[in-house]
Amino acid sequence: MKLIRVGPIGHEKPALLRSDVTFVVISDLTRDVDGSFLERLNVADLCTVVASRLADGQERSLEGRRIGAPIACPH
Repeated sequence: MKLIRVGPIGHEKPALLRSDVTFVVISDLTRDVDGSFLERLNVADLCTVVASRLADGQERSLEGRRIGAPIACPH
Protein backbone atom coordinates (compact mmCIF):
# COMPACT_ATOMS: atom_id res chain seq x y z
CA MET A 1 0.00 0.00 0.00
CA LYS A 2 1.07 3.54 -0.73
CA LEU A 3 -0.31 6.81 0.60
CA ILE A 4 -1.75 8.97 -2.19
CA ARG A 5 -4.04 11.96 -2.66
CA VAL A 6 -6.76 11.69 -5.32
CA GLY A 7 -8.85 14.43 -6.92
CA PRO A 8 -8.73 17.82 -8.61
CA ILE A 9 -5.95 20.26 -7.73
CA GLY A 10 -6.65 21.77 -4.32
CA HIS A 11 -9.40 19.24 -3.56
CA GLU A 12 -7.45 16.01 -3.22
CA LYS A 13 -8.66 13.35 -0.77
CA PRO A 14 -6.25 11.13 1.16
CA ALA A 15 -6.26 7.52 0.07
CA LEU A 16 -4.24 4.32 -0.05
CA LEU A 17 -3.18 2.91 -3.39
CA ARG A 18 -3.98 -0.80 -3.45
CA SER A 19 -2.75 -1.65 -6.93
CA ASP A 20 -1.84 0.26 -10.05
CA VAL A 21 -5.53 0.82 -10.71
CA THR A 22 -7.40 0.81 -7.38
CA PHE A 23 -7.47 2.76 -4.11
CA VAL A 24 -9.29 3.10 -0.79
CA VAL A 25 -10.30 6.54 0.55
CA ILE A 26 -9.19 7.40 4.11
CA SER A 27 -10.53 10.96 4.33
CA ASP A 28 -12.60 10.02 7.38
CA LEU A 29 -9.34 9.16 9.21
CA THR A 30 -7.44 12.32 8.29
CA ARG A 31 -8.13 15.60 6.54
CA ASP A 32 -4.95 15.19 4.48
CA VAL A 33 -1.68 13.29 4.21
CA ASP A 34 0.48 15.81 6.05
CA GLY A 35 3.02 15.98 8.86
CA SER A 36 0.38 15.70 11.57
CA PHE A 37 -1.09 12.55 10.05
CA LEU A 38 2.33 10.99 9.49
CA GLU A 39 3.36 11.68 13.11
CA ARG A 40 0.37 9.77 14.51
CA LEU A 41 0.25 7.09 11.80
CA ASN A 42 -0.11 3.57 13.13
CA VAL A 43 0.47 1.26 10.17
CA ALA A 44 -1.08 -1.80 11.83
CA ASP A 45 -4.31 0.08 12.60
CA LEU A 46 -4.40 1.53 9.08
CA CYS A 47 -4.00 -1.95 7.57
CA THR A 48 -6.92 -3.19 9.69
CA VAL A 49 -9.14 -0.33 8.49
CA VAL A 50 -8.20 -0.91 4.86
CA ALA A 51 -8.83 -4.67 5.13
CA SER A 52 -12.29 -3.96 6.55
CA ARG A 53 -13.06 -1.53 3.73
CA LEU A 54 -11.90 -3.99 1.11
CA ALA A 55 -14.18 -6.63 2.63
CA ASP A 56 -17.05 -4.11 2.41
CA GLY A 57 -16.30 -3.45 -1.29
CA GLN A 58 -15.07 0.11 -0.80
CA GLU A 59 -12.16 -0.20 -3.26
CA ARG A 60 -12.40 2.37 -6.09
CA SER A 61 -10.94 2.55 -9.58
CA LEU A 62 -8.31 5.16 -10.46
CA GLU A 63 -9.56 5.30 -14.04
CA GLY A 64 -10.11 8.92 -15.04
CA ARG A 65 -8.94 10.29 -11.68
CA ARG A 66 -6.01 12.57 -10.99
CA ILE A 67 -3.36 11.50 -8.47
CA GLY A 68 -1.88 14.49 -6.67
CA ALA A 69 1.33 14.84 -4.74
CA PRO A 70 1.43 12.12 -2.06
CA ILE A 71 2.05 14.56 0.80
CA ALA A 72 0.30 17.91 1.24
CA CYS A 73 2.59 20.91 1.82
CA PRO A 74 5.87 19.06 2.44
CA HIS A 75 8.31 21.14 4.46
